[in-house]
Amino acid sequence: MHELLQTVIAELRGMWRFRWLAVAVAWGVCAVGWVVVYALPDSYESSATIYVDTNSALKPILSNLTVENDVLSRVELVTTAMLGRPQLEKVARQTNLHLRAKDQRELDGVIAGMRNRITLGTPDRRDPNLYEISYLDVDPAMAQSVVSTLLNTFVEDSLGINRLDTQMAQKFLREELKLLEAELVTAEQRLADFKRQNVGQMPGEGGDYFARLQTEMQLLDKTRSDLRLAQRRKQELNQQLRGESPVNTTGGGVTADIDNRIIENERRLEELQLRYTDLHPDVIATKETIQQLRELREKALASLSGRGDVGVVSDNPVYQNIQIELSSVNVEIASLTEQEVNHSRRVQELRDLIDVLPEVEAELARLNRDYDVKQAQYQSLLQRLEVAELSESAERSEDVKFRVIDPPIKADKPAAPNRPLLLAAVLLGGLAAGGGIAFLANQLRPVFSDKRTLGQVTGFPVLGSIVAMRTEERARTHTRQLSSFAVAMIALVAMFLLVFLFQGPASQLVQKLI
Repeated sequence: MHELLQTVIAELRGMWRFRWLAVAVAWGVCAVGWVVVYALPDSYESSATIYVDTNSALKPILSNLTVENDVLSRVELVTTAMLGRPQLEKVARQTNLHLRAKDQRELDGVIAGMRNRITLGTPDRRDPNLYEISYLDVDPAMAQSVVSTLLNTFVEDSLGINRLDTQMAQKFLREELKLLEAELVTAEQRLADFKRQNVGQMPGEGGDYFARLQTEMQLLDKTRSDLRLAQRRKQELNQQLRGESPVNTTGGGVTADIDNRIIENERRLEELQLRYTDLHPDVIATKETIQQLRELREKALASLSGRGDVGVVSDNPVYQNIQIELSSVNVEIASLTEQEVNHSRRVQELRDLIDVLPEVEAELARLNRDYDVKQAQYQSLLQRLEVAELSESAERSEDVKFRVIDPPIKADKPAAPNRPLLLAAVLLGGLAAGGGIAFLANQLRPVFSDKRTLGQVTGFPVLGSIVAMRTEERARTHTRQLSSFAVAMIALVAMFLLVFLFQGPASQLVQKLI
């Protein structure tokens, strides 16, 4: 530590030999630097603060009906685009800032300077909805105009970018819907033409060709089985009929029971007609029953007449019931026979079309599939178009999202340059430059200020040293040298104070001279 202190003292002694060179350099650097600081033009800053309100009363209502809009993402996109050359050139022409350029090269410089002097971002990271726009310019009115233009552009572009996206999406959806509608009409026409050309060969509710054939064959088998049962039943009834006598030993006519049933149904018919019209199902059924009973009575009388039992008509109820049931079985046999013929004919027709119907059904399935696919696509796009239109309407109906907190104003005082700080920095720089020059000169022209340094450099032991005698004359000379140096340094500081105090008028004078 002691050696380091001695080394520093030795360097200071060597630099003291070049103190006037250091003072001259410090004065020169300070003078030039202060003039340069004065020559810097005043820059006025205008700023605006805007709040992006992302809350809306319609959001919870339309949460599942519209497309969610990320306002902050759109704002970030706009802030990036605003610093691009096209947008800055547009702002320069709107504010007449481009008039400062005489050619394209100067215009490029003006736009580059705008990009460097524009500040756009969030001043408070805790609140990402708050944005600030500021601009520096030598003309305070121009600074205010640029910030106002940027503010309007910021709001309009942030609102318009989503509207443009929505409009482009709607245009795309409408064009796709037109194409799909044309394809859908074509598919419908193909399907209609195919059905018209293959009338009678279309698959019904029973399914495809093989399902229909299987169904018809099962119905044919069931009908034949039912027919056999009905015929067997008829045989049994005929056997029972042959075992019963048409004449009742207890006396009475064979039609007495039928007559009683006819009378009962006629009474029931009268009661029904009092409550319902003739078209009522119960009225119609009762009339049919009376008609059947009358026909049965006529058949019974005719049967007795054919057997020669003219004077006596059978009133055997068992015989009468068998006759009624036999008539019903005959009707059932006739119906089943007709059904058997129809099912047989249908099965044969389907077997004859075994090479045609499967192809028709396959082609119909393909046409229906194409139509269903296009129909589903059309409905999906139509729903998306409705969502896009509703989103646009909702966005236009929402409250104002951009609220200007601090509008841009015309600055009264310059925001830059910070002349007091620059003047102090020039003073420190001048002193550092003077000290550096003295140190460099001492290194170029060194001297030995003590015996220790001489011994270290030469490598020889120094036996002693002769100290100069300090006479009164030398003391006065040393005092004058210190006083002169102090006066020079004090004058430099005093000059700094004058420059600092009168920086306003001095800067205006220098700028006028320049």
